[in-house]
Amino acid sequence: MSQRSTLARFLFANMFTSSATQTTWRTIVAAGAMIGTAYLAEVPSAVAQPANPPPAAGAPVRAEPAPPAGAVMTLDQPTLDFGTIEAGKKTTVEFTFKNTGTKPLKLDKKKLKSSCKCLVAILPRAPIAPGGQGVVKATFTAPRTAGEASHNLLIKYVVDPAAKSEASAVLAITGTVEPKKPRPRQPKEPRFEGRGFVLS
Repeated sequence: MSQRSTLARFLFANMFTSSATQTTWRTIVAAGAMIGTAYLAEVPSAVAQPANPPPAAGAPVRAEPAPPAGAVMTLDQPTLDFGTIEAGKKTTVEFTFKNTGTKPLKLDKKKLKSSCKCLVAILPRAPIAPGGQGVVKATFTAPRTAGEASHNLLIKYVVDPAAKSEASAVLAITGTVEPKKPRPRQPKEPRFEGRGFVLS
């Protein structure tokens, strides 16, 4: 037996002379030992698995937005400028778009409307898968009248075939029409008729 144990027993026997007092303190010491043992058993698990620190104040939590249900036609540039064109000439521009929805995007030329007969478009035939890209080619024939030109195309498409819901996209072109340039006159060439040469 160690010297500390012998000293503890000596002090305990001299301080608590009655048997009832010694029994009471033995019970208290035993209960304290049990509580201490249970506490020490839980300490390693608390150290091994620390609680997650709370999020820093002022740091917003951003959640990725879910894509819209159905097909969605999203244009890269809704308006295109074809620049300057001579009256009577043709020019072609291309509108690029992306299907940002969750279902294939099918464009139907029957649901295409133009603000002018001078503006026609070619739509992609194959459906555009979700996340895929497509191109709409628009050809503009400049009128004889010079000035600023602004026309648009309205494309309706089906968002969800099951719900029979539709949406639309507007494609616009702008530019300037210049007067038709006069053609240079060709010099007349002489031709032979009967008695001599004449100018035609």
